[in-house]
Amino acid sequence: KDPTQLPRSLECGANLFDSAIADLRLDAAASMFAGDRLRDVLPARHYGGRAYLVHAASTPDDEVVAARAHGAEIVESLLDAVLRFR
Repeated sequence: KDPTQLPRSLECGANLFDSAIADLRLDAAASMFAGDRLRDVLPARHYGGRAYLVHAASTPDDEVVAARAHGAEIVESLLDAVLRFR
């Protein structure tokens, strides 16, 4: 199984990412993907960017474990993610 392949549940969202990346001429591999849910950070693997899971009250424990297993850094805030990304 290709580790950069997005799970089927995120494939629709990948089209939105692809469109935004093309329209805005972003370098996805030089970008950060951050959020409080696993679905927010998984695209980083597909696009080669860096992933930051913001551990919030809304973040299920199993998603923290899964995000870490997928290479995401676990941070306490979006500011923390930005400071680590720089």
